Amino acid sequence: MSDRNWKKRFREEYRISAPNRKDQLKMQLGLSINHPRKFAFSFRHALSIAFLSVFLFILIFVQPPATVANSMVTIDINPSVEIEVDASGNVIDVKPLNLDGEILLQDNEILFAQKTIEEAIAVILDLAGELGYLDMADEEKIVRISAIHQNEEEEARLAQLIETRVMNYRTQKSALFQTEINDFKDDIKALAKDLGISNGLMNSIQEARQNNPDLSIKEALKLSQGELNRIARQYNQQDVDDFKSVYQGAIADFNIKKEEAIQQAQNEEQVEQIKQKYRSEINALKIAARNQIRESGRIDPIDYELDDDFSQQSELPVDPEDPQIEIKINIQKKILVLRSLIQNAKRSNGMRMRLLQTIIANYNEYRHLLEQTDQSFQDSAEINLFEVYYQNFVENN
Repeated sequence: MSDRNWKKRFREEYRISAPNRKDQLKMQLGLSINHPRKFAFSFRHALSIAFLSVFLFILIFVQPPATVANSMVTIDINPSVEIEVDASGNVIDVKPLNLDGEILLQDNEILFAQKTIEEAIAVILDLAGELGYLDMADEEKIVRISAIHQNEEEEARLAQLIETRVMNYRTQKSALFQTEINDFKDDIKALAKDLGISNGLMNSIQEARQNNPDLSIKEALKLSQGELNRIARQYNQQDVDDFKSVYQGAIADFNIKKEEAIQQAQNEEQVEQIKQKYRSEINALKIAARNQIRESGRIDPIDYELDDDFSQQSELPVDPEDPQIEIKINIQKKILVLRSLIQNAKRSNGMRMRLLQTIIANYNEYRHLLEQTDQSFQDSAEINLFEVYYQNFVENN
């Protein structure tokens, strides 16, 4: 018998006659005994492994990337507004977060069509200025903006993009208001790190819990970003619905008179002037509604009358090639709003004091804009005419 055969036989006999100490120990401990099976090659096994390899390759390398969730941007000026943004920075939706946000966005939804987040923020700041919510010359005013995304890096990138755009806007408008963009406290950042979520989401949760102390962090994490935003700002749908009802009734005559004036227009330039005048009247109506809500806490039929001289408008001397054209157009808009407010202040009783305060704030912003223009524009007949009109109003009130 060869050495090789002898060793094989010896191992066989030992396996049969000698006890398996490992198996005995496992039996004493109540553990199961599993003997390894020798691998035997088969075509079926090889085919299974091949299919599994192909499947894993497709799963890892071929499947399309997961969809990236949209970002949310909130802007708090009072009004408060929420903007949904896709991965490319394009605006998907804009929603109000309080009643003043509804007043600001009403009839202005089209202004956000096909806009980037940078453009949308500029539109909101412009609208807030037109309606007297934001005084560009107020150094103490703070505009708070939060960029919120489930991914911390994406959130930081979006916040930086917004900060750059707002800085440029303030420079262009010579605006003095302050901004806070993703200015989160250290305790918010610490909680976010512990929970493995973004700072913006953690901040939204804590803001919501301040208004609803019974809301746990666990339950808050189940809510959408929009739901958190509305809890944080105590959004009241009934107040919004009441405003829409009164507002739509108030502008019914406006729309009729606007269409009549447009039909009488001689050219496209006059049509644009009428539309601008209409927009100024609508803004004045919104200001009247806002003042009524602040005065009484509710909105009743609005004591506001349309300018009798609706189809006419004095034209300021603005050259299309003028580098100051944007400022001068804003001055023209501000004059229209002031005229509408003054006419309604003459007719108003209950809200007269509130209207006077709004007029003063709008006039101060108008003067701030005017000081940035050339002397010839400041001395123009149209500006002097308005100044006399305003001075007469002040002297009689």
